[in-house]
Amino acid sequence: MTGATRPRALGRYETPAQPVRKLGRPPHVKAHDTRRRLLDIARGVYAERGYEAATNKEIADLAHMTTAALYYHFPSKHDLYLAVHEDAREQVYARFEAVVRPEDSFAEQLLAVLNVTHELNGEDPTLAQFLAAARTDMKRRPELSGALEHRSRFRTDFFDRIIDTGVRTGEIAPGNRELVSVFITAMVTGMTDALSDDQALHLQAIEAVKAIIAGGLVSPAATRKPARRRAG
Repeated sequence: MTGATRPRALGRYETPAQPVRKLGRPPHVKAHDTRRRLLDIARGVYAERGYEAATNKEIADLAHMTTAALYYHFPSKHDLYLAVHEDAREQVYARFEAVVRPEDSFAEQLLAVLNVTHELNGEDPTLAQFLAAARTDMKRRPELSGALEHRSRFRTDFFDRIIDTGVRTGEIAPGNRELVSVFITAMVTGMTDALSDDQALHLQAIEAVKAIIAGGLVSPAATRKPARRRAG
């Protein structure tokens, strides 16, 4: 009897052969989604390992893609790092801008920003961890420092606007602008670098800043007159 050949019955542990899938992005995954995933994964790797120890292969493996596919989105490790830094900065300062209201005082604006840093640490600790690690990376790698130097000016400009509010409201004497700027830089950098991984301590630091601004944390030392010695 002639006719079509009957398919061979599968063995007990056999499974039907699957069509070979080409490497690369699945057809249903958009390029924007892939880029977003790579930025998030790379940020975590850079935050933990720093620029020098991190590799594109590790990032690609965590993203379940080939290194070649990663290079499709970011031509080099340098380009990926700069993109991660820009993305982290945009995420953080977009949240900052959303809570700074022109009608608020200097103290209200600054404390609103600090509260946002606490919220962000709870939502995604890698943002602060990466920005802290980036400061070390910039010191070690001149090419990163040169590429990111102009971006750090964004932070200065943002907080300068808050200081302008303080000068306008009388909370800050014009002659103290520079001192307040240095204070804010030291405070924000210190809280990011040293306290972002401990939410309880981070919140305590915010409360301490509130107390300092309100004048309730430290009081001027009382002037003490030296005791007189008794004769005899």
